[in-house]
Amino acid sequence: MPSDALGIAIVQAYTWLTAYEGLLPREVLEQRVERLPVRAEQMAVSIENGERFIVALSRGTVVGFAVWYPRARSEEYPSDGEIGALYVLKGFQGRGIGARLFHLCRAALAESGCSHFLANCLQGNPAAHFYVRMGGSAAAQRRDTLVGGAEIIEDVFRFPALSDP
Repeated sequence: MPSDALGIAIVQAYTWLTAYEGLLPREVLEQRVERLPVRAEQMAVSIENGERFIVALSRGTVVGFAVWYPRARSEEYPSDGEIGALYVLKGFQGRGIGARLFHLCRAALAESGCSHFLANCLQGNPAAHFYVRMGGSAAAQRRDTLVGGAEIIEDVFRFPALSDP
């Protein structure tokens, strides 16, 4: 729902701060927080345009989210789907929220006809073990340039899209 957009933007900004400290330039992380109103509006537009978000709530507040795509952004895997983002606030991690979001995405991807899907994880991110635990296998590496010019390298994990997680 577009009303979740601010919560999604807050979760994204603060999980970047806690997960990517030391992996990305500090100004990139701070910019996520400073641009919260703009990011929230962008999220609302994305939701209104049909982008596929799944949110996790605690007492009515967004504490985690995932977004999935029926077609991966990777040219190497043109028939795969993708989990484009999966974030849970640090204080809510370790409670099964991330796994539940992952399994909901997996089911949606399978329902959309995907036999496999991808998830990217910034190299050095301590959450990489999560994707291995979820059954992913390292398939490739992906380079990207963030707004502001920071170059990143992500590990690409590939999963079977099972309808029964």
